Amino acid sequence: MLTAEQRFLKLQLEELHLSKRWEQLFLELLPHRRMIILYPLQKQQIANIANANRDEVFLLGRNVLNPLVTLDLLEQCSIDLTMA
Repeated sequence: MLTAEQRFLKLQLEELHLSKRWEQLFLELLPHRRMIILYPLQKQQIANIANANRDEVFLLGRNVLNPLVTLDLLEQCSIDLTMA
């Protein structure tokens, strides 16, 4: 069962047409980062991360309790792995 925050996030994430795997990851991660309202930059970061679709980044993002795991970090890791 989703919390009210997760339901609100789900509506915003649906606009981005993410795979279920990435949508679920962000539904878990974002509330831990106190991110309920997504701004255009955050939506773009989420889209970039999900479009790169790197397993390494996904596994890093699953560590929702680690405060160092942010959208900035996940996006940078996605870029770095794509460029490698």
